[in-house]
Formats: sequence, C-alpha cells, structure tokens
Amino acid sequence: MRHVLLRSGGVILIILSTFSVGGETIAEAQGTRNARLNGEYAFTQSRNCVDTTEGFGPNFQLNPLPPPGTPGVHFIRRAVNSDRGIVQFNGDGTGTATVFTTQINLAPVTFPVAESEATCNLTYSVSPDGTVSLQAACTGTTVAGGGAGNTFTITGVDVRRQIVQGNTALLHSPAHPPAVETITVTPPGAGAPFTFARVCTRSGITSKVSPR
Repeated sequence: MRHVLLRSGGVILIILSTFSVGGETIAEAQGTRNARLNGEYAFTQSRNCVDTTEGFGPNFQLNPLPPPGTPGVHFIRRAVNSDRGIVQFNGDGTGTATVFTTQINLAPVTFPVAESEATCNLTYSVSPDGTVSLQAACTGTTVAGGGAGNTFTITGVDVRRQIVQGNTALLHSPAHPPAVETITVTPPGAGAPFTFARVCTRSGITSKVSPR
C-alpha cells in the first residue's frame, strides 16, 4: 500500500492505493513470475569449491591454518564435485530438492573420494528477464568414502539460474559475487562436530521432466 496525500480546501485527504505493474500489484507480478517454475525438474551440475575450516577474510582471502597439533579439525582444500538430483518447484517461490554428490578432494588425503545424499529446502525469486535468485538450506549424510557416516547441514547457499527454452530449462551459475556457505559436520558416535566455510562455482542445467 502507499499513502497519497491530497490537499483540498485546507483539508488533507489520505487515499490508500496499491502499487501496481500492468494492472497487477507488485506482489502479484512477482507471484506470476515465480509461477514460471512449477513442477518436477532433473538437474546435473559441476561444482568446484574452496573449503576451509578457518573461514575467509576480506576479498575471499584465506585465513591461515593454526600450528600443527592444534586441537580440532583444520584444513584448506579444493574439492571437485558432481551433483545430480531432482528439484520440485512449487510455483510460489518455494521448493525442495534431493541431491546426490560425488566429491573428489584434490589434496594428499587418505580418502579422496566421498559420496553423499542431501535434501534441501529452497526459496526462489524470478526476475522479469528470467534470472532466478535461489537460496537453499540442506541436511545430508555421507554414505561412502571419506567421512562415511557423517551427517551435515549446509546454510548460506545463494545461487543464480537463468530460465531458457520456454520455462523448461535453467542454466546454473554462482551468485555475483559468490556466496560464502557454511557446512557443519557431525561425525558418528562420540566425534565432535566441526564447521567449515566454502566458496563454489557452479555450472550445469536443470530440465523439466513433469508438470506439478
């Protein structure tokens, strides 16, 4: 709503009106754009990440590792990932995803390969040019390889998509600048949870497989 003030004969009249775009309110226009994504979509993407338990400084500067022997889990690594899965867009700016990931850690580690499964809750907003801003929060489990049995949460995912081919496909890219995501890992048994940050690039495609 907006307030429009009109002065007439020394009396100020307050008229309530609603912002509109082409006959629709702003909220209605956004809802119409969000409805462009509605139904079940399959996706595959390549994701390259820098992971660090020490966090990032200004301009994504890597904070140094602590001295050897410092208690806790500490690492800086590059991880190459292949993601695939199914996304359900609800048409109202919300959705869910099931994600399967194969991760290769490019470092001299004992177990360089890990396989995980995750579920994510999504929110998204479609711009007039078909750009999609998408945020996700995920929970998952490492099912094989390094860290098998670990559970994890992922927050802070903020990525971009571009609708193409008449709402039937989306091209993947990171936000600009890319987001810093936070992953909290809980080992099985009595292992202490630990947290690391990551910055990732993403390239892939999402294709519609069925209506809602």
